[in-house]
Amino acid sequence: MTDRSARYFYVTGPKRGLGIDHMVEMMVEMTNRAFEEDKVMISAQQKIIDLDPARKVLPSAADKGVVLYNRLVDRMWRNEREA
Repeated sequence: MTDRSARYFYVTGPKRGLGIDHMVEMMVEMTNRAFEEDKVMISAQQKIIDLDPARKVLPSAADKGVVLYNRLVDRMWRNEREA
């Protein structure tokens, strides 16, 4: 990982017991299409960030999980450093 890379995790598959090959292929294709749409947005956001890297990125309501996770990691890091 670098400061210019990201990992994008997703899972897909039919309900257990319905592992029909054509369903799996269809679900994987649908997931890949959705990712390609996300990739367009992610790339556009990165271009904006690159215009002014010092500018603080402000989270939106949709970022709540990430914000809470980052706060937790920061708190754990501070507690470990102070111990």
